[in-house]
Amino acid sequence: MAGADVVVALLHAWSARRTFPRRKDRRGAEMDAAIDARLEQLRRLVEERLSGEPALTAVEEEAASGTAEPSPQAGRSLEAALESAVGHDAAFAQALKEAVAAALAEYRGSAVASGDGIAIVGNVTVHVEGPGSVAALRAGDVTVGNPPPPGSPTTP
Repeated sequence: MAGADVVVALLHAWSARRTFPRRKDRRGAEMDAAIDARLEQLRRLVEERLSGEPALTAVEEEAASGTAEPSPQAGRSLEAALESAVGHDAAFAQALKEAVAAALAEYRGSAVASGDGIAIVGNVTVHVEGPGSVAALRAGDVTVGNPPPPGSPTTP
């Protein structure tokens, strides 16, 4: 099974995603729906096994209030409850492992860009044809600006 800390983070994300605004473009909405479905599957599985667990409620309430991550106390408490449940129920452990893998796969398949940005997940091929065509692939930080004047201390 993935670490209990990963499960706690995903459960926190499930609660936070229900609270905050969503993307409005069609592709973003489709990605949100797919991620939500996987997180909901994970949440239902944990809720069935840990019904009434105060640590689960605490993590969800913290996420809904806008915290970036669970508090250490709530996170550790929920991790302990999950580890105990997994240690006592092999079927739950397997189902949890599968639900976590599905949720993480959905996250890995998503990309986010803002403004005029374009985000791509996977391999990229850049091809241009004809005069005046330009293509660019950015990998890492890019700074655009004027070079230093000749003879300045920053010129080698």
